[in-house]
Order: sequence, then C-alpha cells, then structure tokens
Amino acid sequence: MNDTVVTIQGHVVGDVMTRTTQSGVPMATFRVASTPRRPGRARGEWVDGPTSVYSVACWRSLARNVADCLETGTPVIVHGRLTQRTVSRQVGAETVKSVSADIDAFSVGPDLTRGSALFEPEKPDPVQRAEQRALREAAMAMHPAGSSLRGTAARESDEKGVA
Repeated sequence: MNDTVVTIQGHVVGDVMTRTTQSGVPMATFRVASTPRRPGRARGEWVDGPTSVYSVACWRSLARNVADCLETGTPVIVHGRLTQRTVSRQVGAETVKSVSADIDAFSVGPDLTRGSALFEPEKPDPVQRAEQRALREAAMAMHPAGSSLRGTAARESDEKGVA
C-alpha cells in the first residue's frame, strides 16, 4: 500500500481529547492549524498564506504522552500518515459535503524553534511519571521563559572554564 506520509508544523487548536477503545487501547485526538509565511514583495514584509487545519490521531504511548504534554497553542511538529475523508453535514434543507484532512501520527514533538523543552523518557509506573513531571516543572521554573536549558548549561560551563 502506498501511504502518503507528511510532516507538518503548526499550533494545537483546542483541547486534546482522550479516550480508550473497547479493546483497551489509549487514543488521543487534537487539531493542528498551520499557516505558511512567505516574504512579500516589499522588503521586510511577511505575508501569511491560507491556514490549513488537520485532525491528528495518536495511539498507545504516544496518546498518553500527547495528553500529558500538549495544550491549546502549543507549537508542534507532527509526522504521520495523511488521509482524507468526505464529511456530510446538513445545512438547512441541503446536504453539504466537505473534505477533511486527517493525520494518523507516528510522532509528535514540540517545535523547538518556538521554545525549549526538557525530554522525559517514558516511565511505565504512574508514580514515577508523576515524580518526573514534578522534577521537570521545577527545572523549568528555575529557567526564565524562552531560554534554552542546553544554552544555559553551556554558558555556565564556559564561564567556569569547563570544556
């Protein structure tokens, strides 16, 4: 089968919705809005293109991690299989059909061109995950917003003369 695999960059629109299938598999869905920006004809001017909105589905551990980490407005990069489906809805006396673009995600991550992140390897034990989350939040609270944790560590080691 020839799948169409895409990678998109955008922002989370709305809440991440979670559920568990009848067979016990965790699933999370969310929407991503992506607006291309291109330099305009005038110097220093940027022009926004049309915004595309994609529905994203995540499964199993990716679903759990997405539910823990993403919220409305989070800049993300999504990689997965693109599918389209026709959606019919009733508008007055007419049935209107439209096409919906969906992505079955293989991976989702924060867009590090928009901020910094601290990676937390997945831990199967919920107590360990809660402890790691508290440690991550404490580490992020110690660093000013927008600063890179790696950049801070590198600057501190440079100041101490450590290679």
